[in-house]
Amino acid sequence: MLIDDVHWAVRSIVVATGRLKGKLVRLEPRAVNDVDWRSRRVGVNVTRERSQSAPARDPLALIDEIAEEQFRRHFGWPGQEL
Repeated sequence: MLIDDVHWAVRSIVVATGRLKGKLVRLEPRAVNDVDWRSRRVGVNVTRERSQSAPARDPLALIDEIAEEQFRRHFGWPGQEL
């Protein structure tokens, strides 16, 4: 999870798109629709194709307004007000 420490909010979750050849991508918390604590799985309402075609998460990159807008546009999510 990526936390906004100013507003004390979960801004993104980072998920693996596959086991062997997958990559790590960011999703917004609104994508989560189920958490199974026993099996350690999080269900999301994003298709596999959409998540696999998302840009890989770069832990060193700053997330500015332009990157945030491109991220939301890729998934078809509206802007978010804080």
